[in-house]
Amino acid sequence: MRETPVLAMQAEPSVSLSLLIVALLIILAGVGIALVISAQRRRTRQSATQINEASSLILLNTLGDPAYLIDPDGTILDMNDTARRVGQFPSGTSLFAPLPANLAASRKAAVEQVLLSGQPMRLEDVYAGEYSEVRMVPIHDAAGAVTRVAVTSRDVTEQRQLETTLTSTIQFLQQILESSRTIAIISTDRAGNIGFWNAGAEELFGYSSEEVVGRRSITSLLAADDANDFARLTGVMASVVGRQRVTAETFPVVHRTGAVRLMRMTFSPQVSDSTSVQGLLLVGEDITEQATARRDSEQAERKLRLLAFTLNCAKDSFILTDLENHILYVNQAFVETYGYSEEEVLGRDIRFLRSSGEQFDLTQHLRAEVQNGGWVGELMNRRKNGETFPVELWTSMVRNDAGEPVAVVGVAREITERRRSEARMQASLREKEVLLKEVHHRVKNNLQVITSLLNLQADRIPDEHVQEVLRENQARIKSMALVHEELYQSEDLAWVNFTDYLRRLTYGLLQSYLKSGKAIDLRFDMQDLRLGIDAAIPCGLIVNELLTNALHHAFRGRPGGKVTIRFFKEGEKIALGVVDDGVGLPESIDVRTTDTLGLHLVSTLTEQLKGSLSVTRNNGTSFMLMFEEHRAKPASPGEQ
Repeated sequence: MRETPVLAMQAEPSVSLSLLIVALLIILAGVGIALVISAQRRRTRQSATQINEASSLILLNTLGDPAYLIDPDGTILDMNDTARRVGQFPSGTSLFAPLPANLAASRKAAVEQVLLSGQPMRLEDVYAGEYSEVRMVPIHDAAGAVTRVAVTSRDVTEQRQLETTLTSTIQFLQQILESSRTIAIISTDRAGNIGFWNAGAEELFGYSSEEVVGRRSITSLLAADDANDFARLTGVMASVVGRQRVTAETFPVVHRTGAVRLMRMTFSPQVSDSTSVQGLLLVGEDITEQATARRDSEQAERKLRLLAFTLNCAKDSFILTDLENHILYVNQAFVETYGYSEEEVLGRDIRFLRSSGEQFDLTQHLRAEVQNGGWVGELMNRRKNGETFPVELWTSMVRNDAGEPVAVVGVAREITERRRSEARMQASLREKEVLLKEVHHRVKNNLQVITSLLNLQADRIPDEHVQEVLRENQARIKSMALVHEELYQSEDLAWVNFTDYLRRLTYGLLQSYLKSGKAIDLRFDMQDLRLGIDAAIPCGLIVNELLTNALHHAFRGRPGGKVTIRFFKEGEKIALGVVDDGVGLPESIDVRTTDTLGLHLVSTLTEQLKGSLSVTRNNGTSFMLMFEEHRAKPASPGEQ
């Protein structure tokens, strides 16, 4: 332990000048409150004295406040000179009539209580922002009965304000004392020996008052193990004593537990009446958190500068606004894109950048979308030279640590060139669509030519079996031609409205079969779905084969029957089926192994679709094809 240099003759420990001032203020405040309470008690004792009606008139005139003598109903019987000068309540009228209903009811109830109890009463109420103190004293007649009440009223607004101020001052002083647990207040003599040690010092150093007062020197606590700190501390103490000036320094403090905290100490001289320094007053504050926060703030500032530099390197325009749409920040890309300097836009409402024809309201629709997480869309903006141009805007809300919105950030990207490219692509797509439709149209025409050739060939062949084979191939080709016809008539060249296609295909087959003379009831159980061309053609061929097979074989020996075409989603798959109520498919026929060209084609096309085909022989024949759903999608409303 180092020896502390003796700076001057040792003096008696003194209490901090600041603490003396605080104590004096508390004493004065207490005296003020005691005087107010004493005066109120005196007035109460005086009012408690029973007064007879004869002497009451004399006493009323001695009062400086307005005073009235009223009967039990509140009617004014007499008043003192002060009340007459005020002239607010004439004799013979009710004292409570001009008052608000609730206030009048309260005072009437007080009069009744005074009459019943024979005891004086004091009321205090607020009317029109002013405080009034109303006193009611019972007046006894010669027989001792209470028949009258003396009422005085005094404006105590200023007194209440003074009391409120005094109460606030006392509370403030109490808060200072209570908060002193976070502030170390230490008093020492000239040599640094501790004479006073408050609760705050106990908290910050970890030592009780009994352990340090009269036992320790401040140098043993502030500079116990560091020569530099010891020299700096003794230098500060000598300067304060010698020059009698307040000095503030920061010292590391080792808590009793070993934890090191940073403390800012203010050294003040304690001067006696003879202006000689008797000791030192030290006020210490733990600034560890502040130092950490300042360090964090400096790091955050460096990060912000790095972020600003990064944003200035970005090609998109970054704009930061407050919640009232005033611009707080723009990056270099914004300056280059819009033509404004940073100084020209800061503080301005961001809506001045919008095109005059742009009806988009930032404060309504966009603000609501931003509150819900963000908004992305396209706007027309205006450069400084008046030129308008399209931008794609991304916006989001900036929130503080509490999650409260504090600003809005927007990223704007000019899309002039992109729109030009999109326009060129759209034009190119339209051209390709026209060409593709023409291709489908020509394929359909060529397939029709083939069917016509087969028809001509069939007419020249006398063999009916060969004619039947040619007509079956004609139907197959027509089913494919119909797909191409649907495509070139559709808005979407990649998908076929298969529901509509099935109706046209089956009605065509049925028309060609009418010559058989059998009554066929054709029904549909279908959803509105579209198929891609890679699925539509094999599905069309399958329906063609199955329906042709039903029309030729299902109703042998019968005048007719019912055929149902089914097409719908089932779970994650698509179901396509042909169901008849005919004689039924013989058990000897296996669809997968039969030599019949039609059923063999159905089996092959099912494998092409990577689907499965099931056959049910119960009151007719049911063929059901199941394949993956991704090959289909719902039809658009315009196609249904």
